[in-house]
Amino acid sequence: MTGIASIDRFHMVQMLTRSFNIFRVQIMKQFNKSSREYKLLKSPWKLYLMRYDRLNRTTPYYDWHFKDYLTQEHVVLDSLDCDQTLENTYWVMQDFMVVLKELTVRLNKLNVLLMAIEILVIS
Repeated sequence: MTGIASIDRFHMVQMLTRSFNIFRVQIMKQFNKSSREYKLLKSPWKLYLMRYDRLNRTTPYYDWHFKDYLTQEHVVLDSLDCDQTLENTYWVMQDFMVVLKELTVRLNKLNVLLMAIEILVIS
């Protein structure tokens, strides 16, 4: 019997984002708690888990942590400047999520096509 592991898209993304969060916290702890870098890595943690193409790039909002008007994209890019390895890890995670999304879309199209062929064959 062969041990073939099967994992779905949700759990792949969950593992990836969990690993990124653990790494983000490790980097965050290297900074002083009152520093801008620490705050950039701590407070907007949900932004790092969003797909980059879904981040708001146009409408700045006032963030009381930074006492400034920033877009979501600006917050993420500023925080990635804190550490090169964190930035590289973030972009690998983003690329992986995009590939998974594209693969899911293609598989869904293939399933629709196969069902249409099956209907044609049956009738």
